[in-house]
Amino acid sequence: MVNQSQKRVRWQTGGAIFLLVLIALIYLAASPLFKGNPWVDSNAMLTIGQAWQRGVIPYKEIFEQRGPVMFFYYYLTNLISPYGYFGLFVIETLNLIGLWFWTKKLLALLNIKPAVQVWAALIVPVGLVANYSFEHGGSPEEFALFWLLGSFYFLAKFLQTKQLTPAAVIFVGFSAAAVFWIKYSLLGAWIGFVLIVLWQLIRQKRWVYLLKTVAYFLIGFGGLTLIIWAYFASVHAWNDLLHVYFTVNMSAYAASGEHHGLLVRVLGLIRPILVGFIVHPFLTVSFVAALVWAYLKQQRHLFWLTLITTAMAALLAYWSLLRYPYIFLIVVGPMLPVIAWALADLAQRFRVKSWWYLLYALVLLDLPNVGNIVTHTNVPVWSKQVYPAQAFGRYIDEHRQGKTATLVYANFIDMGVDRYTDINHRYYFFEQSNFTKKAFPAQHNYVDDLVKKQKPDYLVFDLNLTNLKQIDLNDHKAVNKKVDPAILDKYQVVAAGSTKTIGAVYVTGPRKIDQVQYVLLSRKEAHHAD
Repeated sequence: MVNQSQKRVRWQTGGAIFLLVLIALIYLAASPLFKGNPWVDSNAMLTIGQAWQRGVIPYKEIFEQRGPVMFFYYYLTNLISPYGYFGLFVIETLNLIGLWFWTKKLLALLNIKPAVQVWAALIVPVGLVANYSFEHGGSPEEFALFWLLGSFYFLAKFLQTKQLTPAAVIFVGFSAAAVFWIKYSLLGAWIGFVLIVLWQLIRQKRWVYLLKTVAYFLIGFGGLTLIIWAYFASVHAWNDLLHVYFTVNMSAYAASGEHHGLLVRVLGLIRPILVGFIVHPFLTVSFVAALVWAYLKQQRHLFWLTLITTAMAALLAYWSLLRYPYIFLIVVGPMLPVIAWALADLAQRFRVKSWWYLLYALVLLDLPNVGNIVTHTNVPVWSKQVYPAQAFGRYIDEHRQGKTATLVYANFIDMGVDRYTDINHRYYFFEQSNFTKKAFPAQHNYVDDLVKKQKPDYLVFDLNLTNLKQIDLNDHKAVNKKVDPAILDKYQVVAAGSTKTIGAVYVTGPRKIDQVQYVLLSRKEAHHAD
């Protein structure tokens, strides 16, 4: 029979999940309350998921360099909703609830009372959305954190109990594989996990258990990898996956990066890692204070697990040369659980009254508004502001004449036009990614050839890709002057629009909001291609 205390915890659990869903509605760019997610990377992955759902094989028939598990997330979003962003909203919200779930289990392991667990665990998913590196949402780092926190929980359990069940070790191995096949530069935390386990078992001379642990870990890692191999081998795309995900990623990004000596490169890691901590002083102070509290209160296992995991996650992620703001997200992952524990421990020690939880909920509700300036650029559905991707999609719908249109992003990454209209994914390269032409000429040459031969029905062209100086989009001469003359020879501008964006994040904080301006071009019928 359920007693009064258990009923209270159930109600509080429902309230916490409701608050988390409410925060997702208010702040996620994919929320039904907004016109769309303008982040180019999430739109590119949505395009891959949409194409895959229609039978187009990633890596073999359409190009994007992220991992197959990441594409599977976006395959699921398109099963939920093939157009718009509701599917992405559902997947992101479930992921946030998953982060809350793992944190709650960790707090239970650390002897936090159920009622306190429920509320303290919210700081992890909410703190994630409130971080500038979250941007608009939908990144590999965001989805990798579910697997990271699951593994974090089991490693904390191992350090406390000195052993794990085979199923738990298999889960950790499976999680490592999931992140490896999402984006392998995010695997740093698992290097930390493995080092911790090896150190403990070797120090204790538990050789048989060590061998069993390694075997179960490999079963988990190999199991998911085998599933991925089986699918891509069955569609004759395994070699394509290996070429794109490893060869292209490593060669193209390395070729476009800076070539310096080892010492200079190591020192170069310090600044981009520190930027995240400096931009979020409250997060940094909370993290340091929580670590000190864990050390003083005899939670040494939590202290070392957090410190090693955070360090390894940061080093591997930033070593990859992709020092974009959203990389800091994977560093934040292992930072937030120890903050959640410190809050819970304090609340428990001082017997915080119920009304404090209401105040805490209100703070959480406003936290993303304060911490993540990117959320300020989301366009509400009730706004009269024109959302360009939607406007472009409507134009194509009105002029498609009963056929499915083809579209290519001529000089930048996907802006999500095909979330609002039916696009035929015929072309292997449907966009120009952030690879340089020198690093990866195949993509640039392919897209240039499509334009030259007037293959796509429509092109999208960024007017201020390298210079955010804005022009009057109603001035047709000024707009045409910004477009490559070779493109205007084959295509004509039919619509224009702008999207708010945030500039790069420096030590002083996020730059002011800028406008990315771009146009839709329609193929001139005089040069009609087949």
